[in-house]
Amino acid sequence: MLGPSKEHLEHLSEEELAEAAVSMLDAPISGGEEGAKDGSLSIIVGGSRVAFDAHASLFEAMGSTVTYCGDAGSGQITKACNQIVVGCTLQAVSEALVLAQRAGADVEAVVDAISGGAAGCWALRERAPRVICGNFEPGFFASYQYKDLRIATAAGEEYGSPMPATSVVHEAYKAMETSGYGRDDHSAVIKVLEDTVGETARIK
Repeated sequence: MLGPSKEHLEHLSEEELAEAAVSMLDAPISGGEEGAKDGSLSIIVGGSRVAFDAHASLFEAMGSTVTYCGDAGSGQITKACNQIVVGCTLQAVSEALVLAQRAGADVEAVVDAISGGAAGCWALRERAPRVICGNFEPGFFASYQYKDLRIATAAGEEYGSPMPATSVVHEAYKAMETSGYGRDDHSAVIKVLEDTVGETARIK
């Protein structure tokens, strides 16, 4: 007797899949194109612990960090949390760089100075040096960041979780999309601010 088709399985709940003797794991990734190329992706997994343990070696072959986060859907929620932090941090870095530029400070020196203190983070280390050189070659498309923040804000609505900062940053990435910057790196969110003030934060 034939089992359920692939198309049918795609619309079943976790409980219905279990009844059909099918295991499902949701496993979004973080690390962008660079991580995919060098095998250093972070893989975030939700679903049955038994299914995860049985397939852990597959994930380990693709990423350097594999984390089991809980029941089905937990991987997607964790990915949304990741994108909230990334998007909000890139927006904060953008605002800092535009302020430095407008105030006449050396933006390269500002990046060096604050990267070594409490503000130090991935966005300053990996993206700010590229931003101030005008390099927006995509490691992760801004349109993807916009999509992920849309998912995050929808999850906030579903679970009743306040997202005041994320909602604002979501609008910034929407502005990127409508301004034709969607295929730039997500660090190009600074362009929305630069377009507003008519000045770019770049090394002179």
